[in-house]
Amino acid sequence: MNDQKEIKLLIVEDDPGEITLIEELISGEGNIKLTIDKANSLSSALARLPQGNIDIVILDLILPDSMGMDTFNAIYYLIPEIPIVVLSGMDNDNLAIQAVSKGAQDYLLKGTFNGNLLLRSLLYAIERNRLKLELALERYENSLRQEMLSLGRLSGDPQASITSQMLGKSSLREGNKQIFNSFVKTYSEITDNAVQHRIYKTENSIQEPLLMLAEQLGFLKSGPRDVVEIHSEALKQKLEGMNTAKAQLYMEECRFILLELMGDLVSYYRNYFISFRKNIDT
Repeated sequence: MNDQKEIKLLIVEDDPGEITLIEELISGEGNIKLTIDKANSLSSALARLPQGNIDIVILDLILPDSMGMDTFNAIYYLIPEIPIVVLSGMDNDNLAIQAVSKGAQDYLLKGTFNGNLLLRSLLYAIERNRLKLELALERYENSLRQEMLSLGRLSGDPQASITSQMLGKSSLREGNKQIFNSFVKTYSEITDNAVQHRIYKTENSIQEPLLMLAEQLGFLKSGPRDVVEIHSEALKQKLEGMNTAKAQLYMEECRFILLELMGDLVSYYRNYFISFRKNIDT
């Protein structure tokens, strides 16, 4: 019986000598069939990883186009489901602690390990990551169930909505599906920008598009129920097929955006009311 384990490894390292050394150290170690892929820059790694078929990454933090934790963050947030072992020439305890606390499975200092130690580090990293993903998936599914249940209660049954019954007003989703979908699309784009900003520290501002969305909603006399339904639909579409770690990130950002949009809409109605009273008084 052949119980040989197969590992597909991506080495992100710009020094050909280091890559050769890693290959030599772990080739022939244990009953492992090892497939090695290589990337010599952050950009080439970011292009390779979405293609899949990688079990684990060995990552040098110093690359021609990226340095330090920025290198780790860019790869981790792209593929948080794949374990990363940081391999560095910097004997820096703070950096090692920071990398592991952010999600790295291990931090190895170049020149301080043999093939057996490196292989064990990779195998343990894969196993720890598998257990971590199982736990994260369970937590995520529970959290998502609670989130959708709460949102369903907030949006409410149209027949049970006191405001709807008093005003005879249907929700935006029911009254104009096309406009509702365009708002969902805008809300979804704002969420993308918020997540990009959080991961890559981009300059994307969500304040202005959120204010514009609030004004458009206010102009249509939309209420909290409409906002919650837009949020719920955008979240539902976004999370479909998304990995657990990224889905949790989107859920967190969406909560902030929902609160901010509610606040902007309240400000719109307050300003509208003040202007309305001024016109009456004059």
